[in-house]
Amino acid sequence: MRIFKTIWSGFIRSMKTWKAILIIWIFSLVIVSLFTLLIKSALNSGFGDSVITEVLDNEFNPEILLDPGSGLKNISSYFFRGLIFLVMIFVPVNAFFTAGLFGRLRNKPERFCTPDFFRDGAGKFWPFLLITLMVTLMIIFLLAVSVLISAIVVSAMENPSEKTGFVAGLSIMVLFFMFLPVLILVADYSRAWQASSDENSGFKALGQGFRNTFSRFWSSYPLVIIFLVLQLLLTWLVTSTIPGMRPTGNTGIFFLFVYSQLIFIVRAFLKAWRYASFTVMFEQIKSMEQLRRSQN
Repeated sequence: MRIFKTIWSGFIRSMKTWKAILIIWIFSLVIVSLFTLLIKSALNSGFGDSVITEVLDNEFNPEILLDPGSGLKNISSYFFRGLIFLVMIFVPVNAFFTAGLFGRLRNKPERFCTPDFFRDGAGKFWPFLLITLMVTLMIIFLLAVSVLISAIVVSAMENPSEKTGFVAGLSIMVLFFMFLPVLILVADYSRAWQASSDENSGFKALGQGFRNTFSRFWSSYPLVIIFLVLQLLLTWLVTSTIPGMRPTGNTGIFFLFVYSQLIFIVRAFLKAWRYASFTVMFEQIKSMEQLRRSQN
């Protein structure tokens, strides 16, 4: 019952940050639009009046991939460099906006203040960036260990069949997805602690994140599972609807664009909702610790 009260309190707080969600959406839209324009420019300069696009429209021709030509090679180079550029932009900007969100979500905010949102993002940028990078490295390490253990288990079997190899690999991946929420808990509790602290220390925040994760593990783990399920449902909705859409004309393309942007906004809201819920949980932990100190 306490979990649902926490979720509801987080929902109320996240609703008050709708301006922040719109700011994040506008920035993401601008950056992705610039990337799209660069790729479109590369396509025009690479192919020009070539008939390759007409060939691909009629049927898939593998000879194009076997002999891509200089135009397609240049476009691939533009594309991968653009992806690297997007990652280099979105990682620090995500840390900035996350810091701003956590700053505005704490202490039951009555109203959203845009200048304070940017001030919190700037003031807590470096520790939030460190938390993001460290937790990402932990996730990559956990995935690498899972794959390595799966390979060792399969290679240790005598005459392993495809079925046993599949079962072993699936079992290891299930364990990976069981441990993944723990790292998400560490990240969210670290950010909640850092947002409420006067000192900027990403490593100390991570230490507090681990401490709070395991001190309230049995109430925190189901909470993060609920939000992961919501995100999976949203992902399922996207993968089951967008590929089947065949927009015709400018109107169809426009509605497809609006639909995709609504999906992005819902995804951003789910993330803010999760942040708010763990901020509420963190405040409950702090209040209980203060109560114990006063009793002692």
